[in-house]
Amino acid sequence: MTEDSLQDRIDRLKAGETLTLKPTDEAKGPLVLRKPVFLIGSGATIWAPRGPVVRIESSNVVLKDVNVEITGRDADLEGESACALTVQSGVSVSLESVTVRGDVIGLDREEGVWRHPRTLALGNLKAGTPHEFAVLLSIPTRCVVECDIDGLHVQPREIQGEPAQLTLRLDALGPGTRLRGRLTLRTAYLTRRITVTGSAADNAAGMGRGQVLWKPEGVADEAVAAPQTTAARVGVASMPASETPGSVPSLPLEPIAPAPPSSPAPPSSTPFSTPMTTPVPGGALIVSPHEDGQYRTIGAAIRDARPGTKILVKPGVYAESLLLDRRIEIVGDGSPADIVVESQDGACIRMQTDVARIRGLTLLGAARRAGRDRYAVHIPQGRLILEDCRIGSDSLACVAAYNAGTAPVLRRCSIRNGRSAGVLVYDRAEVLLEECEVGDNTLAGVEVRAGAKATLRRCRLDGGRAAGVLVSDKSEAILEDCELFGHVLAGVESRRGGHPVLRRCAIRNGKSAGVRVAEDGLATLEECEVCDHAGCGVEVRQGGNPFLRRCKLQRNKQGGVLFLRDAKGTLEECDIHGSRIGVEIRQNSEPVLRRCTIHECDESGAAFRDRAKGMLEDCDIYETGRAAVDVRQNSIPVLRRCKVHESRQAGVVIVGRSNGSLEDCDVYACQGPGVAVSRQSNPTLRRCKIHENALAGVVVWDDGQGTLERCTVNDNGLSGVAVLAGGAPAVRFCTLTGNADAAVWAIRGAGGSVEDCDLTGNRGGPSDAPAGVRLQRNRSDA
Repeated sequence: MTEDSLQDRIDRLKAGETLTLKPTDEAKGPLVLRKPVFLIGSGATIWAPRGPVVRIESSNVVLKDVNVEITGRDADLEGESACALTVQSGVSVSLESVTVRGDVIGLDREEGVWRHPRTLALGNLKAGTPHEFAVLLSIPTRCVVECDIDGLHVQPREIQGEPAQLTLRLDALGPGTRLRGRLTLRTAYLTRRITVTGSAADNAAGMGRGQVLWKPEGVADEAVAAPQTTAARVGVASMPASETPGSVPSLPLEPIAPAPPSSPAPPSSTPFSTPMTTPVPGGALIVSPHEDGQYRTIGAAIRDARPGTKILVKPGVYAESLLLDRRIEIVGDGSPADIVVESQDGACIRMQTDVARIRGLTLLGAARRAGRDRYAVHIPQGRLILEDCRIGSDSLACVAAYNAGTAPVLRRCSIRNGRSAGVLVYDRAEVLLEECEVGDNTLAGVEVRAGAKATLRRCRLDGGRAAGVLVSDKSEAILEDCELFGHVLAGVESRRGGHPVLRRCAIRNGKSAGVRVAEDGLATLEECEVCDHAGCGVEVRQGGNPFLRRCKLQRNKQGGVLFLRDAKGTLEECDIHGSRIGVEIRQNSEPVLRRCTIHECDESGAAFRDRAKGMLEDCDIYETGRAAVDVRQNSIPVLRRCKVHESRQAGVVIVGRSNGSLEDCDVYACQGPGVAVSRQSNPTLRRCKIHENALAGVVVWDDGQGTLERCTVNDNGLSGVAVLAGGAPAVRFCTLTGNADAAVWAIRGAGGSVEDCDLTGNRGGPSDAPAGVRLQRNRSDA
């Protein structure tokens, strides 16, 4: 890629368009992103000798799977020149699998000076002896430390920020062993990497006794704690660990380490790689389709393996169906793309033990080729841990787990192109997915039914031809910090008592609704974004009952939220804007909205149709193309303490035998009347303020009625209350003042009453009404 060509390509994009790079691309910065675009790096690198390498000046920029690096010497750089990434103040961005080398400015919880090594060379170490080293870091924020090198143990697993010490404990290595891998520092948004190299030999003099491998300039060696004894180091390195407190114990010979502490990081697409350690210490069994292994098939190695054995699998295609009937660990020795287990006879993996681990394989279910229906990974029992695997199926689900007590764990797995569901969980099983990618499956990406439970953390679900997550039959799903986009059906769907709980998730760009809750389903969404769907952001039907708090529902084409057929639901402190209709309520539905903001809608902010009910409390509804609140067809809403303003037509329209009430509401600055009532409707307005509207404050006509009690109607562009033919409102104890025409204006054929009101200070006088309108005990200018 030639110099500056990446900037040229970015500048040619229109807002919302995507540029995808090749994995081998390297582009010299600086790069400035001035418009909302998607840059998909595919592992490419953007670099510069000094920063800022990438500068983001527009909201809604998405960076995915890209490396941003400063190549200059750290000690020579400071301030912006040391920054890999800068984000302009007030700009919101989405970062997915972004690796940086350098500092960051303008990104919450990432700012500060980072000082860590690019590489750690352990040197040529003495074989058969455990080793220990120390590394001093200077970092500004909390991060999780991950290591992908077998036999290298890093403590602590979590750093809270500021000066920190890492202790590296290395198991005894066999002669000729070569180490190469990396440490990963993972923060809430970004990743930083440290390459680790080393080797072992019988005649080597190198020993790790706790010495400092690297430290920032200006930090004294005395800052390092005294090393432990060799015996203590060996004890720590060999101590078994469990996945979670109270879970099934880990493998006795090769402990399964606990997961890193949960953090609000975005979904990760960490490149699949397993560092090779040759020869393998500890009696691991080696499988290879060539002559460099002890076994030619994985199944043969499993049959000979004792509980706790590690099986190391070299690159190749293995046409096998594997039965896991003992506690073992199967690890790919290379890229998962090159280590393929493909089965036409049955499942690639069938779990038949209490705990096992598989890491770094591609598992392809191909049973359909033989006319069979099989899961690619079949888990009817136990705790199968799948890490860094790629899983697909041409028949049934890619992964299926069922039965009480079954509790698989999937980490950093890619589950794609399944002919059925991506992950299917049912019959009281539980599954945990962390930092997984699930996409392009024919049915749901993750389906949870029959009393099962799924937990997804920092996962990415995309491109499915059905729903992203489907929860039904009194099952539960918990999604935290996940991203769901591009699904043909809903991003999340709940039916028949299913209850998905979403926290800090983004659901966007679907071909239908973002979230669908139907058939008495439940759903809880907290601090989620639901945006840019072809249908509604949230669709509720047939007794569905969701709860949304502090969510953003933006730019959903048909509507922000739609309630149909006896639907319920509660929305609190939500922001709904940029849709055709903000909230549409129909067919006996009865939701509650509290402290919500509804604005910038093409038509209405809140629309009630076909016997709709519902309550809006303390809501702010404004900048709508038609009436801000539109009530029709026998509907009966309740609005309390709401602000309704700046619509391009009326503030509130109530027609078609509708009733309902407005209490303590503020209706102002609309380009039509403040409130319009007609066609046998009869609402009640109490203690409302109706002011500064371009036409009349309240207009009633065509058999409309209505009651105004203790309201203030002032400073409107025409009369305070206008009554046309057939209208008959009852106005009591109200103040109508400062209006540009009469306080009460009516034409022949109008009726109703105005009693005990203040009609002073109007430009057209207190009244311009025929005898049909009864005026009693009012205060006037005369």
